[in-house]
Amino acid sequence: MKKWYCFAALLCAAALLAGCAPIEKQTADASSCGVAVERGLDLSDHSKEDYVLCAEENGLKLYVQPSTTAFYVETAAQEKWFSCPEDRENDWFADGIYKMEMASLMVVQYTDTSNGESSRFNTMTGSVYDNTYRLSTLESGFRVDYESSEYNVTIPLCVYLEDGMLRVRVLLDQIEKQDGFFIRSIALLPFFGAGGEADEGYLFVADGEGGIIRFNNGKNTFSPYQRPIYGQEPTELPENYDLQVADTAVRLPVYGIRRNGAAFLAVVEESAASGQLCAYTNLQQTGYANTYVDFQVMSEMDYDFGNAKTPMYEEGDFAETQIGVAYRFLSGDDADYSGMARSYRQYLIDGGVQPAASEDPALYLNLVGGVNKTVSRLGIQSKQTVALTTTEQVVAIASWLRERGVDNLVIRYTDWQKQELAGKTPDSLKIAGTLQKGGVSLSDLLNRREFVFYPSLDAVTTFSKAGFFKKTFGTATDLSGVTRRWNAYSPGLGFGTGDTYYRLSAGKRMEALTAIGKLADKYGRLACSDIVNELYNDFRDTVCKRDRMSREITSWLSEISSDLLLVNPNAYAFGAAERITSAPITSSGQDLIDVSVPFYGIVMSGLRTYASQPLNAGAGDDAVLRALESGTLPAFTWIYADVSVLKNTDQSALSGCGFVRTRESAVKLYALYSRLYTATEGSALHAHSVVADGVTVSTYENGATVYINFNEQETTLPDGTRLAGRSCRMTKGGDFDEQTTPPVL
Repeated sequence: MKKWYCFAALLCAAALLAGCAPIEKQTADASSCGVAVERGLDLSDHSKEDYVLCAEENGLKLYVQPSTTAFYVETAAQEKWFSCPEDRENDWFADGIYKMEMASLMVVQYTDTSNGESSRFNTMTGSVYDNTYRLSTLESGFRVDYESSEYNVTIPLCVYLEDGMLRVRVLLDQIEKQDGFFIRSIALLPFFGAGGEADEGYLFVADGEGGIIRFNNGKNTFSPYQRPIYGQEPTELPENYDLQVADTAVRLPVYGIRRNGAAFLAVVEESAASGQLCAYTNLQQTGYANTYVDFQVMSEMDYDFGNAKTPMYEEGDFAETQIGVAYRFLSGDDADYSGMARSYRQYLIDGGVQPAASEDPALYLNLVGGVNKTVSRLGIQSKQTVALTTTEQVVAIASWLRERGVDNLVIRYTDWQKQELAGKTPDSLKIAGTLQKGGVSLSDLLNRREFVFYPSLDAVTTFSKAGFFKKTFGTATDLSGVTRRWNAYSPGLGFGTGDTYYRLSAGKRMEALTAIGKLADKYGRLACSDIVNELYNDFRDTVCKRDRMSREITSWLSEISSDLLLVNPNAYAFGAAERITSAPITSSGQDLIDVSVPFYGIVMSGLRTYASQPLNAGAGDDAVLRALESGTLPAFTWIYADVSVLKNTDQSALSGCGFVRTRESAVKLYALYSRLYTATEGSALHAHSVVADGVTVSTYENGATVYINFNEQETTLPDGTRLAGRSCRMTKGGDFDEQTTPPVL
């Protein structure tokens, strides 16, 4: 239950009457990682400054320093990765606090609820200096319990080797703390593998398609990199916020470091949805470049009541039992971002994601069905669904393309469902009457053989129109128990300037998903977006936070037997996808990022068939070249109607998406991808590198290469090959060599 202050109880009393059934809290096993094992290795001598070998497994060796709890891992290639920078004491830039944090395995943000003061402490100053920690051996590693007499808290950390990886866990369910000591977040191994001023390398962040932050890039005055994994938490955003699905959100719970020819990939395995991916370049906080995840383990907020702010804190046990990260060490040709991507692909396969069979290239279409618009007839105004692309016109578009050689089409049909268009939660596949034309029904489209058709439901967890009861009792609330609402929602696109909308409470959400799952299995094919790419906390009745929601979505997807097209999904949904669309083809361009790299494309290549975000709908001037660079299939958003019908609607973003406008370019691009497929023979994307300023090369497993020149001017490669400005060159030994300038959209 939550702790109420001032008038909060009055404001949320009605919420206690909500009709949704409580959902049992899902917990992970404490795991054998936390169980101390007597192995004849004594780590109790805290004066011992030498590193002690405490575990060996699959070529990895784990050493710990009893006097500081710092550790390092030595790989089979004799590369050493230290938890804390070796030369940290000589960092001329860092002040005393950051030097202590560099020597720590955790940094904890906390609030003293008795006075509302927030601060932070690290394990070095909070426990190690006072010699109030306990070291014990695990089966393949060590456990350290950091006790702080000043803060009256004990936090257990486990570090061990398993499955050829280093795994690090904080056992949240075993934390002991006094009342009033509120832990907000825990940063785990913030300086593991950090790169100093004399090191060469970069940080990798899974930002959109992927981005690298080079060591010593001179951007120390810029904002640090801080982005939540799986997107921003909506209940922590202001009301009336223009919320939208970001193409460049952190969809993969990974990050990495390449340093001096070696690398590691870190995979967030526990509580990923609570994590914020952080990165700093040299001379921002310290002399080192570092990246890590800061886990928000408990929620807090300031409740506004008039001119006063009342702090509120989540009470009870932690929502999750652990936070944890696994580190996969890479060397040789694998020690770069391409190797990190291949490593993560294998990690997903090992975790049960079955690779999909190779398919011929396809053109992906997002055809928008209709839009609600206020129309006037005989002087009477009313809201009606105006057709943008009818069922008959879906067939017409496909026929036009097939006549010109586009014989492999995947069509996602959005903004067609009657309830969804009306702002309600859909529970059927009933099409708006104005969209079904020419005797072509939804079932007819699903049964067509000349294209693969997916009806799309994009507003399953959100709604704008409902009665008092649903708005009051069926909605997600923030920590104060107050229903949250936002503006600017548009089904299918995820943005616009529509009505105020709400999110379903945890119980109502599962009811809606159950209904949608039955429809998917009945019709055999369905596309989903918000279900797989949006997470949010709900504090109504029983607490259901983002990590629990992600598990529920994964479980729900596993029970669906139909063919699913997922729209820009988070990683926990990958396994259920037959195909993926709206895959990111660039990074966010955040200040610290030096260059975007197709990490996502390498991960997904050979794992799933995936298409880009619509190339003609605000994807940018480089969109076509970026898609070719990453091997991402082309996608277009189209409407059949004249764009003038969009006037005075919330779909103005579609004004450049008329079918006639870019259909010829789509035909040319499909032909180009067909020739690319000939060169690659359907093999997976293996590696990517930057070969010159503005010029990249992507290499496939069969040896085919794709050079992309992003520059306006002609560029000559080191081997003498000339690349025209804004061009693509595809090669396969002496068998295939084509240089072309892709169509301009």
